Amino acid sequence: SVLEEIVNIRKALYIQNEDEDGDEEAYPDEYKLKKTTVLNNIYGVDLMGPAVEIAKLRCWLSVISELETDNIDELAEDNALALPNVAFNLREGNSLIGYTGFPETTDDGEQYQIGKFSEDSVRDRYQDIIGEIEKYEQAPNSETAEKHQKRANERLQTARKELIDDIHDDFVETGIENITPDTIEDLEPFNWVLEFAEVYADGGFDVVVGNPPWDRLRPTRDDFFMRYDEEFHSLPPEAKDERQAELLEDEDIETAWEEYQHEIEIATTYFRESDAYRLQEPTVGGRSQSTENDLSSLFFERVFDLAKDGGYVAQVLPGTIFNGASTKDLRVQLLDETTIQSLITWENRDIFEAVDGRYNFGVVSFKNSGRTEELHGIFQQHGLGIIEEFDQHSLSIPRKVLLN
Repeated sequence: SVLEEIVNIRKALYIQNEDEDGDEEAYPDEYKLKKTTVLNNIYGVDLMGPAVEIAKLRCWLSVISELETDNIDELAEDNALALPNVAFNLREGNSLIGYTGFPETTDDGEQYQIGKFSEDSVRDRYQDIIGEIEKYEQAPNSETAEKHQKRANERLQTARKELIDDIHDDFVETGIENITPDTIEDLEPFNWVLEFAEVYADGGFDVVVGNPPWDRLRPTRDDFFMRYDEEFHSLPPEAKDERQAELLEDEDIETAWEEYQHEIEIATTYFRESDAYRLQEPTVGGRSQSTENDLSSLFFERVFDLAKDGGYVAQVLPGTIFNGASTKDLRVQLLDETTIQSLITWENRDIFEAVDGRYNFGVVSFKNSGRTEELHGIFQQHGLGIIEEFDQHSLSIPRKVLLN
């Protein structure tokens, strides 16, 4: 996992920089090392609340796994046994809707967005929120942590509401009618600089890793009705029809189903028409080629704004990102504005069991600055062993291969 990789790197650095006297105190307790790493280095967002809670649990279990019988008493004396307070590290929200910078207004009332910001500007704007989050994370006991968590959430909620009208205006400008600020709130927009203000006040994200959904955004009954029947997705088609009809006899569920379909329609229109997503409909051979709200394409475009300049990105993506006509503008952005470090594509032979064996996917890693004239890569692999043997087998590939 990413957590384990970061911890291993830190271990190696501690060993390399160990005091000349060989002082063992220079090497921290592994429980404390992993706890500090979780608290200061691991951040994430998911639209599904249960997924966020599972991620928190996994982080806590990973920390607990480092406890040993002979260090529990010592850690207890140092008040270090408490699990890391990660409520503000792993968050629920819609990663694709909301601001990645500061929305501002010009003197004539026209709204525009500043894509770049400084550490000082973030800290000046959200100092009260950052201060409460820092106090929460450093709280010596649960009572103190709850107090500062409540204060931080209150300030965050106030700041979120201040941005709702701006986001609502953005939706209206795309041609979406009959949409209210309340509907915008229901979409759970995630304003990155606000929600992770403590990170952006320290320069932003150094590394962004992700495996975005490989589906198109569209209303699916499996996605919706599983909220009311966990077994719904496993039912055969006729049984789904019957179960759906039964569930829709409940007026509240029927209303929620209609609202769900409406929200998907609103989101798809926004992604298609918004200036926030400019790389989703390239012109190829004189014809427009749309990604049709492919979620992996939308997430990939957003990631260029999330990693700081000079930061590093690694993404697991469908093969069409690297060779499809509709994703050409994404590849142009990748080649013109980043330095690709590696690209491996696979044919899914017994790698992802739930995915068709003929499906192609790839992993790309890049530095979020510079320009790529040549890259190291290898295509159509069948096993994961190539990851360890990449340097021996990768080829030098000219940029025009990804542009064609």
